[in-house]
Amino acid sequence: RGAIAETLRELLEAIQTGLFQRALAFRESHTFRAGDYAELTALFDGDGGFVEAAWCGSAGCEAKVKDELKATIRVLKENGPGAPCVVCGDTGRHTAVFARTY
Repeated sequence: RGAIAETLRELLEAIQTGLFQRALAFRESHTFRAGDYAELTALFDGDGGFVEAAWCGSAGCEAKVKDELKATIRVLKENGPGAPCVVCGDTGRHTAVFARTY
């Protein structure tokens, strides 16, 4: 019994690791970076996926992306002043990960 339990545990670990690695590779291959609103628009007009971009934190900029591109913020990364906001050009306070719901 002990050998069967150990083999089963190892098999389940291997399956879990494989599933995680596949999901991680998929996410990385479908995550893009936009430097301005034209790039953001082009990425969502193309194949879509996740798009990382600087965001100033303004509700107005978030609403513009949601209204015009039908994309919402899924993750915020705090990284202080940096690249200009992808929407308005003001100083970016966050890196936002935008995506559409399909």
